[in-house]
Amino acid sequence: MNANSLCLQVINELAKIPVTVITNNPCATACARHEGTKIMITGGRVSTKKSVLAGSVTLNFLSSRIADVTVIGCDGISVDGGLTSSNAEAAAIDSMMVTKAKKCVICLADYRKIGATQQYHIADLGKVDILITDSFADEAVLQQARRKGINVIQVTVW
Repeated sequence: MNANSLCLQVINELAKIPVTVITNNPCATACARHEGTKIMITGGRVSTKKSVLAGSVTLNFLSSRIADVTVIGCDGISVDGGLTSSNAEAAAIDSMMVTKAKKCVICLADYRKIGATQQYHIADLGKVDILITDSFADEAVLQQARRKGINVIQVTVW
């Protein structure tokens, strides 16, 4: 699970059940509340811009792990551009996480990210199994994602 702010909320919920979470988000340690919950922090250099762990140590850690499910946020998701990031290091880490998913890739993106393309490519849209977004997302883009076989889940926000 990457260090996206939406992912931290997911980690907080997952920490209520016995699960192992691998993340480059150092704030995730505060979420371990269930005795069976294991939170593995990748290690790496602390990026002060986003308070995430990055660099070669992070990538090396991830390269030796396999996850059943990968949950990532991104800065842009579009049919042509796929999943993209505004940060080169984040894109490399997220790309590694996507390739290490054994069963499922879940992307969390609010309406501002839907249809947007950023500078650094993470993965093609076809790598995403489930897209979770809000009710304000562009329906035309969501329809294109559905046609590509992606299960789109929209949640109502207040």
